[in-house]
This record gives sequence, C-alpha cells and structure tokens, in this order.
Amino acid sequence: MPIGLATPGPANSHDKDGLEDYLHHSVCTGREPLAQAQRAIATNWYTAWVAAGRPALPRYAGDGA
Repeated sequence: MPIGLATPGPANSHDKDGLEDYLHHSVCTGREPLAQAQRAIATNWYTAWVAAGRPALPRYAGDGA
C-alpha cells in the first residue's frame, strides 16, 4: 500500500479529515508553510495526526452522528 494511505493505528478517515482541517487552518493562518503541511499528509498522516494532538472534526447538528 502506498505511503500515506495505510493507517498503522486505530485512526480512521474521519481522523484524517480532522488533520486535513487542522493543517488547512494552520497554513491559512500562517502558522505552517504549505509545503510542510503537504509533506505531513503525503508521508505519514497518522504520525502527523498524533503530533498535532489528534485533531477531530467538529460535530455539526443534524450530521446524523
């Protein structure tokens, strides 16, 4: 399986989405360079997710969850 797609732990696609939102905000607010965020997702998103404090997606009213 290509690097960046396999999940070596109990994380799932919602966790990866939370990391993507976290990184998007970090880049847009100037806290992190775009290339660094792209590298984090492309190389090992699970490690980046853990290092970021395991960010989660916000729960929205009526999302069915």
